[in-house]
Amino acid sequence: MFTQTRWRAAALILPFAVAALVLTASEAGAVSGTMPVNGQLVSQVLTAGCTSPIGLCTAGSLNGGIQGDFVFTAASLAPTNVPTVLSYTGMIVIHTKTGNINIRDAGIFDTTGNGPVVDLSTVTGGTGDFAGASGYLEVFGTFTFAAGGNSDYRGKLVLP
Repeated sequence: MFTQTRWRAAALILPFAVAALVLTASEAGAVSGTMPVNGQLVSQVLTAGCTSPIGLCTAGSLNGGIQGDFVFTAASLAPTNVPTVLSYTGMIVIHTKTGNINIRDAGIFDTTGNGPVVDLSTVTGGTGDFAGASGYLEVFGTFTFAAGGNSDYRGKLVLP
């Protein structure tokens, strides 16, 4: 049974709890500061409209902490000291409902089997709610030229 003191304490705490829920459920751009993000992404090789100097682009979507569609434009693709592993660099633009997130990207993937991939994506800014954003995403999963990719991501998004 609640006493008068407990009712007062609950009345004081409730507005803060509601505010925390609203901030958690709000769009990323409505909040400033550092936010941990994680989720999944899927991609396919993009053939039409690819502007990569080496002719390699992918497109897909993210869900989870960041939701939107993206395009990756490769700047380089090179062999490594491991015969079946390639390294790559490029730029990613993620299109969300509240703005774009710009990312500088680098990773490696194995061209055999299901194509394990690891990737470090550095947030370099954006538009709309993501203007001035920074942070990073770590991407890990699979990618093949024929099947595309299925990966998880985790990281931090820092909004001014």
